Amino acid sequence: MTAPAATRSHGDALLATLAGASITAYLGQAGKEADGTPRIPPYVVVHLAPGAVRSEEGSDRGTLADPNKDVDLFFQTTSVAVSAEAALQVHDNAVAALLGAAPAVAGRTTVKPVVLAETPGPVQRDDEPAEPLFYAVARWSWRTAAD
Repeated sequence: MTAPAATRSHGDALLATLAGASITAYLGQAGKEADGTPRIPPYVVVHLAPGAVRSEEGSDRGTLADPNKDVDLFFQTTSVAVSAEAALQVHDNAVAALLGAAPAVAGRTTVKPVVLAETPGPVQRDDEPAEPLFYAVARWSWRTAAD
């Protein structure tokens, strides 16, 4: 199933912001190369929280399904690399890119995303792949408003 157009446009804006900082990024999962082999790190995976928007009763906040409302969209970045140090470097670069500019979405006014205080702890190691991978995670909030 594909993401709704409004959700996808926001995801594409985040990917474009990261690409503008020369960071390889994917939406939802890294997937595989055309030949079926896993993608080679380093990269960032952006996980959108569909429907997880903050709505305040009596306010102008709504959902991405309503293009005339303002929303607070939540997402996560997972930085993937072959060492803990490299995962932290990719993470730092992604954070700098996302804090440095408001991702552009057609028909919406956006602000710079904000790293949430409850961002997870240390870099995690995954020994399941043939070569271990390391992950650094950040959770974000991002406000977009109807033009």
